[in-house]
Amino acid sequence: MKKNQKQTHYDLLRVPMDASPLEICDAYLDILEVYQDQSMAANAFFSESERKTILSRLEEAYLVLSNPESRSAYDRSLIETGIMKEGKQYRGKSRQTVSLYHVRRKRTLPQWPKQPEVEKSVVSENALVQEILKQDLLTGQDLKKIRTTLGIPLERIVQQTRIATGTLEAIEEDQFNRLPPVVYLKSFLKLYAQYLQLDTNIIVKGYMNHFKTG
Repeated sequence: MKKNQKQTHYDLLRVPMDASPLEICDAYLDILEVYQDQSMAANAFFSESERKTILSRLEEAYLVLSNPESRSAYDRSLIETGIMKEGKQYRGKSRQTVSLYHVRRKRTLPQWPKQPEVEKSVVSENALVQEILKQDLLTGQDLKKIRTTLGIPLERIVQQTRIATGTLEAIEEDQFNRLPPVVYLKSFLKLYAQYLQLDTNIIVKGYMNHFKTG
């Protein structure tokens, strides 16, 4: 998705435009668990107002895409505005709405980041890390340098935060065209910072300053 292009319902749920009804339902539940009331990640990083706004947008996206008729009309609007190419719509046989209840029964809640391996004192006493954090603009390479300096493998962050490897690689390599919608990008940056015992406000603000210049 281009940076200046309006986020579609597919972008919000992080599914391809030809996703099946089950994939849409599954994606919605995955994201819903991030922002629900009992989610530690949501409560730690978002105000109640922000969380409700995000949930409202996610619900709207799900309701539109989970209904065959409304999804067809929505896809047509995307085609007419040039966002979706003709023929990219879902062409599967299943046109029925998937019940959230039946999908939920087969799922377990995700495990959110465990106790970080890095002590805050290690971060605060590392001269290189502190020098990088003084910058108003933080690149993906800056974040990668901090992570490697602290001795944390990327795979460990993937395992503990459940952020996709490709997304973390895109962040650290400044591959803006591979990044998720901004609302998710900020959330992932906060989880990344939390696991490395970094100030979440500094990391998000610094990286977003860099993102805006890209």
